[in-house]
Amino acid sequence: MSFKETLLMELHKEAPGIARRSRRRRNAVRAAALTGGTTALAVATVAGVLAGGTRSGGPTTQAAAYTINERGTKIEVKIRELRNPDRLQADLAKLGVKADIVYLPADKTCQNHRYVQYYQFPQPIIRLLSSSRFEFDKRDLPKNTTLLLTLNAGWGNNLWSIISEGLTSQPIEPCRPTAWPKKPPSVPSHK
Repeated sequence: MSFKETLLMELHKEAPGIARRSRRRRNAVRAAALTGGTTALAVATVAGVLAGGTRSGGPTTQAAAYTINERGTKIEVKIRELRNPDRLQADLAKLGVKADIVYLPADKTCQNHRYVQYYQFPQPIIRLLSSSRFEFDKRDLPKNTTLLLTLNAGWGNNLWSIISEGLTSQPIEPCRPTAWPKKPPSVPSHK
């Protein structure tokens, strides 16, 4: 018997075992996919309940909707209307996030010195996803801090034009809307 024939016979002997293992592997992958789908459905159901939607994912009349990743760490917020910031604060509190949220007209801002900025706030907490959605990770918020969000109404198709954020562990003054500061005088160019 030649080397080639011996090798082919050995391969034919092992082929049924390989097929059995691949079948087992396929079954394991199917089971994992079904489990993942069940988990995703559970997350979607929780998100729908928090947003005030129906279990079937039907329409909701709430001003904002929320989704949470499987680990419960990343929260995505979709704002449909700039109304009822207290509801958004209450829903975020249920998720373990203390927040102070203010909606303002486009030409207003909160007065200065409303809060003391948290000293360990090196990078932005909020990540903008679109003109009506943002997300953040609860793990980026140090213990005993409050996330401050101010959203200014936008122009045209934009729901908001400006979103500002802050983080504090100190008391917060209520927002007193005031006009934006005047632009500084233009600086002459040096030619």
